[in-house]
Amino acid sequence: MRTPIGLPVEVGELDGYTIALTVEQFLGRPSLWWHAWAPDGSYAGQTNNAHWLALLIADHRHKTA
Repeated sequence: MRTPIGLPVEVGELDGYTIALTVEQFLGRPSLWWHAWAPDGSYAGQTNNAHWLALLIADHRHKTA
């Protein structure tokens, strides 16, 4: 179970998607979670691995095309 430790912080853009970070308590330790929103405002998803962020965005584009 994850528990947020504060509000999301917008950190930039990737391929037109807005990227934000949250810090959440996960398995008893703080961890970073990356979130992505599409240009149309739909939520693309989240990952705790920054390397997967581009894959998450590609998957969202594929599913909403």
